Amino acid sequence: MQNVLSIVMPFSARELTQIQLALDVLTQINRWEIAAYGLPKLYASGVRYRGDVCLAPHVPGACEPFMSAKMTFDERFGDCDDLAPWLAAERQLEGDVLAYAKAVRVGPDLIHCIVVNGDLSIEDPSRVLGM
Repeated sequence: MQNVLSIVMPFSARELTQIQLALDVLTQINRWEIAAYGLPKLYASGVRYRGDVCLAPHVPGACEPFMSAKMTFDERFGDCDDLAPWLAAERQLEGDVLAYAKAVRVGPDLIHCIVVNGDLSIEDPSRVLGM
């Protein structure tokens, strides 16, 4: 694997702040990767939604990697915390500097990631790509 990044950090699903930090950092990394690797637009990339496969079930936080756009493209699959930062970076590069990936609570222990555009419209790339 070449020059790709996956953020893995211990967190609780009750802590939106930690998840939001990872999304914000990943969006900026994705801006660079999209340009550096000439990645296609997310919806045209062939990437599909798939939940994470846990490779280390006994390590706290290890079952929720935040994969960069390049890593997601190479894997051909991603979940909401991979797809939303890619789409947010894409929107920013297209000129919507206010677009961002956002972590939202959808249950007591469940978080979902979406994109909020500068006009406050919402995009859910996970749903578009097969969730």
